[in-house]
Amino acid sequence: MSEEIRGANSNVVDVYSLGNWDKEADSVSYLDKIIRSTSLFTIYPEITGNLLFMKPHQKQQGMRIDMIISPKPAMVLAGWDRGAIGIECKKSGEKINHAFAQACDYSNTLWQLPNGFTTMCEFSFLWPFPKMGGFAASQMAQCKIGTLSHKDGNWPVLKFFCGESKVIKIDLTNNQVEIGKLNFGNKTGSR
Repeated sequence: MSEEIRGANSNVVDVYSLGNWDKEADSVSYLDKIIRSTSLFTIYPEITGNLLFMKPHQKQQGMRIDMIISPKPAMVLAGWDRGAIGIECKKSGEKINHAFAQACDYSNTLWQLPNGFTTMCEFSFLWPFPKMGGFAASQMAQCKIGTLSHKDGNWPVLKFFCGESKVIKIDLTNNQVEIGKLNFGNKTGSR
């Protein structure tokens, strides 16, 4: 193995979920409480769905995501025009690897909402993970898979990032919403 490859591999840093939750259910409950406090989204917990497209030799199995949040009028007025958002939650200290693989499948899933409607999510976010950088950030931006965290210094802020780009920032003290420039993940094919 060349020194260049060895050097590149030695710089890989594992990314782990944030917070102090020993159980995934506690992490989900905390996020649910935060999102409900904003009154900006309708929350649909534990939604099931099916993959729309499969590769050869893939087997259909039921998909389940921890929550889908659908924007209420105030969120739409703030500029959100990308529809429902999928969120996969993990307990603290989990590597991002499996969550990212799940979210890849979720971007190709048709979800059954309890109100009888079906939806696809243009964006899926992994909670509670830090903002990503480098190659991982590029992959996440192309797939529209992001990370979601809840602190910005001492101010309570809910931050949705996709790769290195801000997607949504909600100041929880006043429900002030900032929508980022969503000019990524739209190209296909040759670059």
